[in-house]
Amino acid sequence: MPNGRPQRRPGAGPRHGFFCLAYSPSGALVVGGTVHGNLYVWDASSGELLLGPLTGHMAESRITHICFVTEDVILSSADDTTVRQWNARTGEPIGEAFAAHEGAVWKVTCLPDKKTAASITKNGELLLWRLDTLEVIQEMHIAVDSYLTLAFSMDGTKLVVIHFHTLYVYDVEHCRSISEVNLKPRTAPLLLTAAFSPDSRKIFFGSGSDSVVIWDIDKEDFENEVFILDHEEIPIDTMCSPDGTLVANSSDNGKTHVWSTATRELVTVFDDNGPFAFSSDGRYLTYVLNDLKLSVNDLRKSSSDSRSWLDRPAMELPTDEQDRDQLSDPFYARDSQSDCSPPACPKKADTAPQNPDSRPRKRDRIKRLFRRGRRLQHVEAGECNTPEHACPARDKRPLVIAREAAKQGQQSVNMDTGSHLSLQTETSSINTEFWCC
Repeated sequence: MPNGRPQRRPGAGPRHGFFCLAYSPSGALVVGGTVHGNLYVWDASSGELLLGPLTGHMAESRITHICFVTEDVILSSADDTTVRQWNARTGEPIGEAFAAHEGAVWKVTCLPDKKTAASITKNGELLLWRLDTLEVIQEMHIAVDSYLTLAFSMDGTKLVVIHFHTLYVYDVEHCRSISEVNLKPRTAPLLLTAAFSPDSRKIFFGSGSDSVVIWDIDKEDFENEVFILDHEEIPIDTMCSPDGTLVANSSDNGKTHVWSTATRELVTVFDDNGPFAFSSDGRYLTYVLNDLKLSVNDLRKSSSDSRSWLDRPAMELPTDEQDRDQLSDPFYARDSQSDCSPPACPKKADTAPQNPDSRPRKRDRIKRLFRRGRRLQHVEAGECNTPEHACPARDKRPLVIAREAAKQGQQSVNMDTGSHLSLQTETSSINTEFWCC
């Protein structure tokens, strides 16, 4: 772990050599850039390869980022210190390359006027320049801890940077800082990747604490809810869908998790760690296969219900055939009850203990929200809490997560007559992390 930052496992990257992927604004085209300096263009609907390899960057230079100016114009940045414009229909370079940077360019974006571009290098050199004349309009040097946390907003007007435990948000058009927050009092986890929401009000960070945390720019604080990853995953890339309904995170374990931003529930998991891209409507997630073919995945079909989870009402789903008939038929009526009869009194809940395996599955979405760390399991009389349980403090008290680092070792939980809870372990295999809600 050089410089205190986790490193990817050997062989964790994709084997096909692609490093970035992007959809066109209409969703008709998909463009990918490789670690060898080439670009490829596919038809998004059929997956057919239309153009490529397109050469224009220095050979063996990595294409670090791709974005669309319009449906017909592509911007690509590379670690050969240049940014190029491409004709998306013909694959031909447009004019000369923008070569005013002194280091490897990590991100590039187009501002809302579609006439100005902004690009930033790994060492924090931010340049604003005109697309037609390549003239530099403004420049600014930004201190950066890790270039992996550099991220432009979707409209190109904001930039997020982490430096010395401080989170900075910049106004790109005016090259000035608009937010500066010290993260030390918040005991924030190690932030590794970043992505803006479409409205530029939230930032999703892939962190070193096996989770994706959410930063609220207006409140200048982390939200209480997070997306939970598998144990000991190192985030490689984090992305929010253009419609703001989904967040995806790829990790070095070869998987990509997709969540709903509305319910915080896991939508699906793909056995691929990128690069990936969302379609403009948030319906499809696409990544490249080893044979230069696209894997286009309809996220609305990832649910067991035939309808999309985006279209489902926020209500308890039917659990048996009779309930499903009642939900689908507006004129459904029970034989023993007429339409004008008053509703039956609810039955008193059975307080007798049940076998956990025989209990019906809870389908209430509200109860399945991801909370920070692990969800609180209410301790009943005579039960014991395990180290995997966490106590989310909704009253802004510290959140303590005790995670089991090894399967061996016994532990016991003693509860006093008051509210004090003590954990006693016979081995030192329990790691404790402190969060602030």
